Amino acid sequence: VGLLLVIVCANVANLLIARGVARAREIGIRMAIGAARARVVRQLLVESLLLALVGSALGLIVAYWVGKVLLQLGNIAGAPLPIVLRLNGHVVGFIAVLIVATALVFGLVPALHGTHLDIGDTLRGSGRGMAGRGRGQLQLGKLLVASQIALSVVLLVGMGMLVRSMAHLQRAGLGMDRDRLLIVQVDAQRSGYDGPARGALIRDLLARAAQVPGVAAATASNNGLFGGTESRTTLDVAGFTPRSPDDSMVNLDRVGPDYFRTIGGRLLSGRDILASDDRNTAMVAVVNQSFARQFFPVGDALGKHVITGGTDREIVGVIADVQDQGVREPRAARLYVAMLQNSEPADAFTLEVRASRDPAALSGAVGKALLRANAALRLPSNRPLNVLVSDSISEDQMTTRLLSAFGVLALTLASIGLYGVMSYNTQRRTSEFGLRVALGATRGDVIWLVLREAIWLLAGGAVAGIAGSLLATRLLREQLFGVELIDPVSIALAIGALAMAVLLATSLPARRAANVGPMEALRSE
Repeated sequence: VGLLLVIVCANVANLLIARGVARAREIGIRMAIGAARARVVRQLLVESLLLALVGSALGLIVAYWVGKVLLQLGNIAGAPLPIVLRLNGHVVGFIAVLIVATALVFGLVPALHGTHLDIGDTLRGSGRGMAGRGRGQLQLGKLLVASQIALSVVLLVGMGMLVRSMAHLQRAGLGMDRDRLLIVQVDAQRSGYDGPARGALIRDLLARAAQVPGVAAATASNNGLFGGTESRTTLDVAGFTPRSPDDSMVNLDRVGPDYFRTIGGRLLSGRDILASDDRNTAMVAVVNQSFARQFFPVGDALGKHVITGGTDREIVGVIADVQDQGVREPRAARLYVAMLQNSEPADAFTLEVRASRDPAALSGAVGKALLRANAALRLPSNRPLNVLVSDSISEDQMTTRLLSAFGVLALTLASIGLYGVMSYNTQRRTSEFGLRVALGATRGDVIWLVLREAIWLLAGGAVAGIAGSLLATRLLREQLFGVELIDPVSIALAIGALAMAVLLATSLPARRAANVGPMEALRSE
């Protein structure tokens, strides 16, 4: 927002500079009849302040609707954001300070430049004096445009990096087949189930879910997938010596029969948790690849034993790492134990339902089937896994959308500023272009003459912008995923977008300059 404000103010400053050139004779007369330069500068600053006040008043009117649009940009999951946008004393005070600050800072340079003139040459309308004054105004305008381009590069590079990062997040492999998975949360305790009755409830619900048309498989787990909960446990492994207490800590989840087949996990060796793994059989566990590498760096983990909570469990399977709770979740050792071997199932658990079609279309049917077991059954959530994954990266999506909107707006504003400067330059050089044509310059020569200036502005602004973006993008370190802090692709895309914008903004002034004839040049004198 701050960068956009600076870009907007640079555009306004350019307009004020051009306006100062048009008012040069008026300002010269004021100073010739006794007005001090400071008094004229003060008048021009008051005009800038009035411009800022009127613009801000119009902005407050528009802000009500724009605020709704911003909330929609952040509304990822369909639920409204808990944000209320309304005016209060703090907002009005902040806006008032901002108005005065921008009017003073960005109105002062045009005011000082507009009052720095030779009164005699101005009143006489001296061509040499006015031409020199026009060149000075033009150079300042070019500097402002180059600054706009530099700031636009910073925003566009940041936008490109976040868009690429979001693409990586959305395509990130989670170690499972997340499509067509429906995640149903069950609150057993608040539904009136205690102790061993919860084990019977789990079996009943799994059987009912599997009978729903369109359901390919169903299983259960304590923590669920992307449910926001995580369990940890300490364990003992024969032959493993921990260097610190944390070395014996691993993530833990209790899972139901056919858990890994249902979620689409990749079993590397051994077998899945089975329905026969209950309290009447030997205690078993499945570990992930990170667990096997950490505790069994030499040899196979299959058939080894681990002790957790005083219970000895045999490892019957090894599965590839699964991102259970977050896309950004670091790879960590995880232990899966059979849920039905637990004498006291958890107060709440999750059902993972594999659908043969769109899981969202099955959520209603699955919910009704589960409620037939008990009409008072509490199901806090019943949503597809892809929705939960999207919710987990909603902040990243909101940031990407907002910065993308700002980047596009910055590109538009920079193009407008460049168009204004090039149009002013073309009009100032009318006689020069006419003389060149009279001496044999072709239409293409004149167009290239105008485009060359724009290219130099683009090059200067781009170099400064790239340097600035290398520093500014460090602020995005926590938001990036799969993208380095120096991203050549994003830099190339930003420069390419700006180059196209520069060509479009300069094409009309360039064609206008190419159409200038010798007679038109003489009339301009």
